[in-house]
Amino acid sequence: YQYIKDTYPKNPILEIPIWPGDCAWSSIYEYYTTIYRIPSINGYSAMVGRKYVKEIFWPLVSINMGILTAGQYNLLKQLRVKYINLHEEAYPPKVSPFPFKIAFGNLKRNPYCKFITEDGPLYLFEILDKSLPKPAHQRAVPAKTGLFYECGHMPHKKGKSVNDKQASAGTALFINSPAS
Repeated sequence: YQYIKDTYPKNPILEIPIWPGDCAWSSIYEYYTTIYRIPSINGYSAMVGRKYVKEIFWPLVSINMGILTAGQYNLLKQLRVKYINLHEEAYPPKVSPFPFKIAFGNLKRNPYCKFITEDGPLYLFEILDKSLPKPAHQRAVPAKTGLFYECGHMPHKKGKSVNDKQASAGTALFINSPAS
């Protein structure tokens, strides 16, 4: 937080993991906001507006696994976000089925940001200023728990892969079920 305060203190940051806004886990972010006075696009509120959930939480939730897409990059640029602060201490199973190290590793390899520093359980990434080409889709995420594969890219006998901008990889498996 001191690094952020010394470089871009007026730009809001994105705290990861991102929560729908009404979870006590995100009160950790409020603690740091109180001390350093750095604005954040996410935090805790007892009354969360639908606009936040629809326009911030859902579009950015895949960053909890370290997946930062071109669309998310553009949204962060619109919101003037300069840094992503990854909180290792805030990764219970509810936020991600994978360990924190998966998100950390994926963000380190992501072309839209670069790793800056680590301070205890906090890992700081800077959002790059230049537009970059869309990165190749990462089909598998290695983890101690096994491999994660997007179902739309898996072989299947029923259904078909369809474009779905709400799906984590932009593709979903669609099966048309006859009416009962």
